Amino acid sequence: MENNSSSNIERQPMRALIFIAALLTYLIVAAGCGAGDINALADSSCASCPDGHVEVDRCPAFTTCEEIESCDDTLICAPVEEEDANQVESDAGAEPCEAPTTECPPGSEEVSYCPDGFVCTRITYCDESLLCVELGDACDREPLCPDGDRGVEDYDCHEDDYTCYRHYHCSGPISCLRCEELPEVCPDDLIAIDPEECDDQERPCERVETCEETLFCAAPECIDPTCPGESVPWERCEEEDPNCFALDACGEEDLFCGAPPDEDPDCRAIPTCPEYYEEVILAECLSEREECSLKATCGVLIGCLPSE
Repeated sequence: MENNSSSNIERQPMRALIFIAALLTYLIVAAGCGAGDINALADSSCASCPDGHVEVDRCPAFTTCEEIESCDDTLICAPVEEEDANQVESDAGAEPCEAPTTECPPGSEEVSYCPDGFVCTRITYCDESLLCVELGDACDREPLCPDGDRGVEDYDCHEDDYTCYRHYHCSGPISCLRCEELPEVCPDDLIAIDPEECDDQERPCERVETCEETLFCAAPECIDPTCPGESVPWERCEEEDPNCFALDACGEEDLFCGAPPDEDPDCRAIPTCPEYYEEVILAECLSEREECSLKATCGVLIGCLPSE
């Protein structure tokens, strides 16, 4: 029994050393691989290009790419042929089959295989398929937006904005505005002004996109009126005074206008309208300001409009 106990005691330090060595080996391996494992785990949570698409540095001409937000990066994903990773598919096959083409689009040329270092586009027109490689000026010849829509670089498309969509041109992403849905002029009661005149406080503007350009629309500048015809400014109109009226001014106070003061208490003359004019009530005359003629005599004011 003594021999067995002595043998067990002698083995314990050896077991302890083996355990410590194994633990150190595990920590060393974990330290060396841990960073990679963590990065791999983080990468697995990031989005990638969907099935049938490949990540590219820029979207090739003559095709439509998708923009995928992935962690701190944005992926450009192009539809790809399974047989060849440097060939992408175009959506040109949606064009009518009555007029198939036998040539690659301007800015590209047909090839039998895609050269190394290039991304070629497989363009299918109905039953016809062409492999096209981009030339140096392909992006200059390819319209920024399809179907004649207008491209605007500094415009953000909102999810509920049916007039706008995001398109990946071969020179980069751009917002495209559907021309058939856009206005042609500023909204009613607004006029187009120089954007430098826009001021959030003094003169707020509304940005309006048309198919041709960006308009900055604001209310017309307010110009204080003057008393028309032979009327003169009054301090205030007495209630239901037929010889006085009010005009809207830019400030909070209206402009009051009426007949000139009569300095002759014995004046009995009656104002008359010019030839080819007829007398009307002031309200009717003022509703047609451009044709209205106001005449005053002996403190009496009348309105005159051209005879019909």
